[in-house]
Amino acid sequence: MKKRPQPKSAFQEATNELDLVKNMIESQNNIAEIPLSLILSPKTHDRKCFDENEIVELAKSIKTSGLLQPIIVRKIGNQFERLIGFKRVMATKLNNETTIKAIVLSGITDEQASLITISENLFRSDPNAYDQTLAFLDYASIVLKTQSSEVIKLLNKFKAGKEKNEAEERNIELLENIVAKNLSINLRTLSDKIKVLGINPLLIEAIQKRKITYQEAIAINKLNDDIKITALLKQIDEKELTLKEIKDLVLGMQDEKPKEENSKTYSKFLSKSFLKNLSKIPGKKLQRIEEYLKKIEEVLSQKEM
Repeated sequence: MKKRPQPKSAFQEATNELDLVKNMIESQNNIAEIPLSLILSPKTHDRKCFDENEIVELAKSIKTSGLLQPIIVRKIGNQFERLIGFKRVMATKLNNETTIKAIVLSGITDEQASLITISENLFRSDPNAYDQTLAFLDYASIVLKTQSSEVIKLLNKFKAGKEKNEAEERNIELLENIVAKNLSINLRTLSDKIKVLGINPLLIEAIQKRKITYQEAIAINKLNDDIKITALLKQIDEKELTLKEIKDLVLGMQDEKPKEENSKTYSKFLSKSFLKNLSKIPGKKLQRIEEYLKKIEEVLSQKEM
């Protein structure tokens, strides 16, 4: 029976893969001007949401100062698979250019190619919570040689403090090694952040475009109403609201009852069956009801100021 690799050795194996690729990139002299029409998107892990304004600004910068950093591709037949440089490709196309400078790698395996693409979201200095979480799951699934869904199950088990078997304990240690080396948070914080994968798509897009933070998205997601969420996102975009202000607004919106719901409540008291039952109500209670009805009549008769 083949012995299962220990966490540190398995982690080191994946780390060595990335270090090898990084060294290949740094020592690569094969910079070429390649046709944009021959560039393919990565086979996997190419989740991209971008702000069009960022692309416009980058296009202006490239037009003025040129492309400061080549994109990274690998040769596949007569074409090139983009590994890093999505925004640079988009901006260059916006400038109506037909070619772009690229570091062309050769002899790169599918696993190495995936690790390079994932690293753009996982290791960069300003990742958003959603893309970073997906990138970590992708990276972890490659290291553990399993599906992202299995990594999520393991993280949920870790978060809940449930008993784990020996293999699961080893994999948890491995994940802790990955987080300790590459992220500025611990595994418990990351395991809590996977809930970002299940929030409203409107909020996911807002996170990716850096309009709201992870904590703000979790607070807003309590609304469970696209119309209210859109309205609140508009307020956040127009004003600089604190997390507390957002939470207070969410609480207020949760307390709001739709007009249709109010109408159903009123119609219940105006129904024929209710009016018919008035005659069965004891004298004192009936008198109180009549007093309340008079007050309602007074309110309705008042003109709005």
